[in-house]
Formats: sequence, structure tokens, C-alpha cells
Amino acid sequence: MQGTGKQKEQAIELSSPSAIYDTISQELTKVIDSTSADSSEPELKDVSQKTRSQLQELQHSLENQLSELQSNAEWDTFTIAFYGETGAGKSTLIETLRILLEEPTKKATQKVFKATYSSYVDAQSTLTHLQQNLEESTLKLHKLEEQLKAIDDNHEKSRRELEAEYQEIEAPILSELEKLGTSLESKEQVVRELSQKEQQLTSAVHNKRQQASLWQKLILLFKKLPEEVELTSLQNQMTEATQQVETTRQQLNAQQSKNEHIQQERAKKLDGLQRKTRDAKSELLSQKAAIEAQQQALFDEEQQLEASLEEKHAELVNSADGEIIGNGQPDFTQQTQRYDFTVNGQHFALLDVPGIEGKEGQVVHEIEKAVQTAHAVFYVTNKPAPPQTGDSERKGTLEKIKLHLGAQTEVWAVFNKKVTNPKYTLKNRPLLSDDEKASLLTLEDTMREHLGSHFQSAISLTALPAFLASTDCLEPNSENEKRREKCLQAFAESELIDASNIHAFIDKLKLELLPNSQAKIQQSNFYKAKLAVDNTTDALDVLSDTFSTLTDELNSAQNSSQHQLKTSFSALQKRLHSRGESMLQQFSRRARQSTYEAIEKDINNDAFKQALKKAINTEQDALNQTLPDAMEHEIKRFEKDVADILKRFEEQTQELSEISEQLSSSKLDEKLNLQIKIDNGINVTGLVASVIGGLVSAPFTGGAGLYFVIASAAGVVVSIAKAVASFFSTSYKMSQQRKSTDENLHKVMEQLKQSLADNLDNAISEMKSIVKDLDNALENPTKQAKRRHQMIQQASVRLKTLSNQVNALGVI
Repeated sequence: MQGTGKQKEQAIELSSPSAIYDTISQELTKVIDSTSADSSEPELKDVSQKTRSQLQELQHSLENQLSELQSNAEWDTFTIAFYGETGAGKSTLIETLRILLEEPTKKATQKVFKATYSSYVDAQSTLTHLQQNLEESTLKLHKLEEQLKAIDDNHEKSRRELEAEYQEIEAPILSELEKLGTSLESKEQVVRELSQKEQQLTSAVHNKRQQASLWQKLILLFKKLPEEVELTSLQNQMTEATQQVETTRQQLNAQQSKNEHIQQERAKKLDGLQRKTRDAKSELLSQKAAIEAQQQALFDEEQQLEASLEEKHAELVNSADGEIIGNGQPDFTQQTQRYDFTVNGQHFALLDVPGIEGKEGQVVHEIEKAVQTAHAVFYVTNKPAPPQTGDSERKGTLEKIKLHLGAQTEVWAVFNKKVTNPKYTLKNRPLLSDDEKASLLTLEDTMREHLGSHFQSAISLTALPAFLASTDCLEPNSENEKRREKCLQAFAESELIDASNIHAFIDKLKLELLPNSQAKIQQSNFYKAKLAVDNTTDALDVLSDTFSTLTDELNSAQNSSQHQLKTSFSALQKRLHSRGESMLQQFSRRARQSTYEAIEKDINNDAFKQALKKAINTEQDALNQTLPDAMEHEIKRFEKDVADILKRFEEQTQELSEISEQLSSSKLDEKLNLQIKIDNGINVTGLVASVIGGLVSAPFTGGAGLYFVIASAAGVVVSIAKAVASFFSTSYKMSQQRKSTDENLHKVMEQLKQSLADNLDNAISEMKSIVKDLDNALENPTKQAKRRHQMIQQASVRLKTLSNQVNALGVI
């Protein structure tokens, strides 16, 4: 099948521009259907089907790309994507444009902000006044607390003075009480001791009187016992001691009464002092309670106001300008945001695309969707230098730009210069230095080198100062509000906006990008569709070149292997003839030697006949045993040589196939996700088995043929031997027998050689057929690669025709 011939091009027709995707899919199906997998050669039918399956993989991949394009395509509104590194200021620039071009949602949020800000200021003023009242009430409370403290201090002072006065009065009384208490305790101890002794004496008197005899009892009526005398004296002492105790107790009670009176008098005075202090504090405490209640009400009102201010502040944060601007954290923008504008009656949209240098894996789908939707792209960077390239492990910015923006028809570079202090950077100075201008020229050259004519030029501006100058709808007390105040100390708003070059950027947007936007929309969308087709044709070209090169390399390997096979087979033939000849010579030599040895014994002709027959039969049996083994040995050797040749060919074709797979895979667009698999078409095990089976069944029947020849030769020997038997002497007879042996063996050898040659010719003739089959099998990989090359080339030609037709439809 040839795919390189010219085909008649028939222009495709569209019911509407957006039908381009379905139309391409339909045309693609026709291309695949036209690539027939049928083949007159059975061995190529399978590879044709595999190639068709591979083409269908490419078809599926392209249809997926077209489906994505169709899903993300924008046909009504001219859309511009702001694309670039993380932190380049894309969102800042878009926010500034939203403000200056009065984007509808921005106007709405500014209106909400201003209304909220007015009530926020009122609430802030109310809170300030309330906090002043709180301060005043706190001062009043502080003053009252000082007065109360003074009263408490005076009370404490008077109390201490009164305590000191009574301590002075109480001191002698307490001292006398202590002495009387000690004296009373001592005297009571004496009474207790006398009472104890009295009990002892009373008991002794009682015991003695009980124990006295009658006579002694009569005497005791007139004379007291010594114990009784002592008891009387002791009782008198007790009476006196008891009186002393009573006197001392009366004195103690008198002193205690006096002390109690003094204590009552002190308590009365302390109570009066406490009552006087309480009366003095009562009014002040009432005033304090009233102020504290008022203060609590103020606190409650303050909390309500602060909560209200927090809510209003949150509303201000949500509606403040700059909400979409990153805060310095990577990947602040996670999803593409769209903003619609209308300028001079021209409707268009801007896309704020996530940064390409953050955690790109999390946002890569958003980036791809955005660039598929966009009809023009602003590549925003804060460096006036070409994008950096990557390495083997990580893509650089330049590689990402080529990947993401390669399908764009209009790409601009925007150098967003970082300016943190406009007073020192922009005041009476140009925006760009000479070095920055030179670097931007290099950036333009690099972008044009990789994006071609679709790259336009570089635009320079500084977005942050323009943003700060363009709005006063900023979060209160925020960093942006502080920056704005600082900027406006050195610039008027309009002066700073002019210095930022934002107006020049807006003019370029109005005058160069927006005119003829509807045609640009169609051109952009058609070009993306065309590029999807081109990516597939590029893949087909890679595959076509791969199989073309592989065909040549496989053909070279095939020729080499076929030459080796031919050489090996030729060597086999020579070895078979040589080995057979050698074994026949051995047969002749042994038969001659055996017969000569018999002749030396002076045998008669009959014995000579028997000896010759025996020698021939013996060597015939030996030859029948060894010749097939010898031939088989040579064939086995050839089989091994063939297996080695085929094995080397398989390894070589496998290596060539793998190298081709790797090279073609490395050149394919990664979006295709195509698995390249090349089959070398060689099955060594099967081929070797067929060789062995064919050679073993070759018609080599040397043993039977030789036996027939030898039997005929033995009859010749007998007739010759009889003819010379009776005419000669012994020596002459022996000489004639030897001569007869040689002549007969010569004839036998001639017949054996002819028989061997005939058998070898028959065997080799059939082996040639087997070797021819091998020769043909070695051609299969080349045929398969050539077949795949032809089919892929045919599909490529037709797809290129389709690409040209799509391109013609999208040209402005």
C-alpha cells in the first residue's frame, strides 16, 4: 500500500466555526478507515492490524485533545490570558485594569466598599466617643476609690490609736490578773495537798481506834492519839488556807470585772468608730455603684460596636480593591478567574491564570484550560531577561512557555517592574534603565525564537504603583493603605499613574488587541485545532521516519544473516561430501587390508572369495553404523550454526526495535501518551525447530544403498577369482588375488561414491528448500517494518492535507 502519492484535496465545509472540532473528528475517521489492514501476504496481516490499532490510538488521543479544545473554547468573547511566573504581578495588573476600565463587578464591589466604609467610619467615631466616656468614668471610679481608701486609712489609724490607748490601760490590769491567777493556783494547790493529808490522817486514826484493845479504847477516851492531834492542827491550817484561796479569788474576780468593763468600753468605742466610717463610705459607695453600672453599660455597648466594626471590617476586606492580589505566599491564585469588560462598545474578557512556578501539579489543569480558552496571551514577568531553561529533572520557565503557549496566535510579553518606593524609582526618572531595555530586547529575541511570528513584542509597566494610585478603596490600616499614603506624599494620583506606564498598556489593548477581535477568535481557535492535528502528523512523521530507518537497518541485518546462512549451508555441503569420501576410503582401506592378510596365508580361490566377501560384509556393517552418525554430526553442527545466526539476528532486530522505540518516544509530544511497540517478527525457537525437523527427515538412506552396491560387487569378485584360479603359481596366484582385490574394491568404491553422491544430492536438495524457508523468514521483519512505514506515511499525508484545510479556514 502506497501512502505518498498525491490525493485530490476536497475542501471541508462547516455549518458554523465551532463545528470545526466535530468536522476534524469525522475527517480523521475517514483517514483511519482509508488505511486498510488487509494484506495478500498472511505474515503481514497481523502487523497491518497492529499498525491500524496504533493509528487508532493516535486518533483517540487527537479526539481527546479536540474534545478538550471544544469544551474550553470561547467563540463569542475575545479572551486574553495573563500568564506567567508565580509572583510576577499578574493579579495586580488585572486588578488595576479592573479599576481603571471600570469592570462591572469591580464597580459593584467598590460601591459596597464605600457604603460600608461610611458606616464603618461612623461606628468608629461612635466607638471613640464611647471609649472617651469609659475613660472618664474610669477616672471618676479611680477618684472615688482614692476617697474610699482615705476613709479606710483614717479608720485604721483611729482604730490603732484606740487599741493603743486601751492596751496601755489594760496592761497593769492584765499583769495583776496574771499574778492573782498564779497566786490562786498556788493556794488551791496547798489546799489540795492539806486535804489529801487530812484524808490520810483520818484513815489512820480510824484504823488505830478499830484495832485498839478495850483498855486502850478507855485510855483514848481521855487521851488523843498523836495522829488526832496532828489532824486537828492540819484542819486549822486548811481553814486558814481555804480562807486565803477565797480572798484571792475575790480579788481575781474583782480584777476580771474591771477588765471586762474596760473591754466593753473599748468595743463600744470601736463600734462607734466603725459606724462613723461606714456612714462616711456609704455615699461614696453609692456613687461608685452608679458609675460602675454606667461603665458596664458602656462596656456592653463597646463590645457591640467592636463586633459591628469587625463585621464591617470583614465586609471591607471582602470588597476592598486588591483582594485578588497575592500576599507573598506561593500559589495564592489556585483557580483561573475571569473578568469581563466593555470598552468603547468592545466586549472582552481577561483571565487571571495561576502561576507556572509554584506547585504546578495542583494547578496545571487550570493553566491548560485557560490557555485553550484564550485568544491572546500576556506573558507577565518581573525580570527583564529571557525565561530560564530547566534541566533533565525539572522543566524551566521557557519549556513551560513553549508547552503552554505554542498553540497561541498572539503572545505579548509584559515586564512588570518591581517598584516598592516610587519616590526614589519613578520621580523624574524613566521607567526603564538602559540595561533593562537591552535585556528586554534579548527577551523578545528568545520569545520570538521559540514562538515564531505569533510573538508580538514586550510591554513595560509597573503595576503596583498604578494600583495604589488608582483607588482609595483599600482595607483600613492595611499594608496597601500605608503604601498608598506613602506614595501620595511624593506624587499626585494622576502623576503616579502616568509614571507607571499603565495608560500606554491600556492604549495598546484598545488599539492593537481588540480591533478585528471576532476574526482573531476564529483564527485562534482554528489554529489550536490545526496544531492538535499537526501534533498527530508530527507523531506520524516520527513513526514514519522510525520505521523507514528501521526498515533499512533490518534489511542490512537481514542481508548479513542471509549471507551467513548461505555460507554455513555451503560449508555443510562440503563437509558432508568430504566426510562421506573419507569414510568410503576407510571402508576400502580396511577391506583391502583384511583381504591381503588372508591372501598372505596362501589361500585358494574359494577361500579368497570368502575372505573378500567377509571383508566387504564386515566393513559394510561398520560403514552402515558410522556413516549415518557422521552425517548427523555434521547436520547437528549446521543446526547449531543456523540457531546461532538466527539468535544473533533476533538480538540485533530486538535491539534495533528497542532503540527505535526509545528514539520515537522521545520525539513524540507528551500529550499524545502513545505507546510505541515494534515487533521484530522473529521466533528463533520455532524456526530452529522447523530446521531440525526438516533436516532429520531429509532422504539420506546411505546404509541401504551401500549394501546393494556391495552385494553386486561381491559377485564380480567371485567370477574374476574363478577365471584365474588354475593357471598360476602360488606367488603369481597371490599377486593376481591382490590385483583382483584392488580392481574389485576400485569398482565397489566407484559405485559407493556414486551412491553417496546421489543420496547427498537428494538430501541437500530438500535441505535447500528448508534453508530457503529460513531465508524468507529472515525477510519478515524488514517486510513488516516497511509495511508499517507505508501505512503510517499514507495516514500522515492525508492528515497534513486536513491540517492545510483547517489552516486555510482560520486565516485572517
